[in-house]
Amino acid sequence: MLHEGVTCLREDVLDAQLEPGTASGLEHESLTLVVEGSDEDPRSAVIRLLRGEELIAERSFSPGPPRCPDFHAAIAVTLGIMLRSVSTDAAREPEPQPEPEPEPEPAPALSPLTPKPPRPLTFALRATGLLDYGLYASRARGFAAQLELGGPRWALRVGALSLFSRDETFDEVAAGYATRPHAGTLDACWRTLRSDRWLLDLCAGMLLGRLQLRGVPGPDSQRLRDSSHTWAALRAELDVGLRLVGGLWARLSLSPTHGLSPITATADTGGRLRAEAPLPRGGILIGFGLAYEFQRQGFPGARHR
Repeated sequence: MLHEGVTCLREDVLDAQLEPGTASGLEHESLTLVVEGSDEDPRSAVIRLLRGEELIAERSFSPGPPRCPDFHAAIAVTLGIMLRSVSTDAAREPEPQPEPEPEPEPAPALSPLTPKPPRPLTFALRATGLLDYGLYASRARGFAAQLELGGPRWALRVGALSLFSRDETFDEVAAGYATRPHAGTLDACWRTLRSDRWLLDLCAGMLLGRLQLRGVPGPDSQRLRDSSHTWAALRAELDVGLRLVGGLWARLSLSPTHGLSPITATADTGGRLRAEAPLPRGGILIGFGLAYEFQRQGFPGARHR
């Protein structure tokens, strides 16, 4: 019986690599074979040999071979060894002896305890260059830095970003403005793919910070007064990673973003309102950068039979 979990194990491939007579041997000995792949680590599995409800033998792979054919072959060889060991023990059972004098019954032997495979964690530093289209500016560029804590199926990120727009001008007034959004970021991600080479995350998060509205002098030296505004935004993100070497990854992200705070740039010269320009709230952030996983460890699970 096979529970593949997140491993690449397949029952038909495993059956094809078992030694001839394995199935009949299991039936003859009234044994049940269970192969349980980890739900978190694609290279971990536990093999159990049962007679009814009694655990006869147990072996674990953590980690197993990285290639699927090698993983199947290693498990098939281990299954054959376990079955031969049980058959040999049965053949060596001693002949019945005269009943000895009664002795106190020994305490029942406990099956060996084995730890579950540790749950891997990754810590990464990320540095990303950004292009912004539509988030409080028609076009802007900037950068972001993040610290990431991740597991096999999830990731959490905290960081900061800054954007710097090109100069914009009013149609009615000979003056201009530029936006400078700065924010802290918090994102939660579902890790849909994680292999030795590739990574794919789907994320949702929030941005919160201050937006600086800077006046730019026009041809007749009119200048918008500088101002500062609180702003917040929600965003989704598609994040793709490619391992370059060791713990170094190249990361590409696409992030639709919507600002929660409406902000308007207003030109007022001589105390008289001359023009206003609502800043666009909906936009998209495109990021390209590098991430380095600087530590990897795990929290061991509870022991089990």
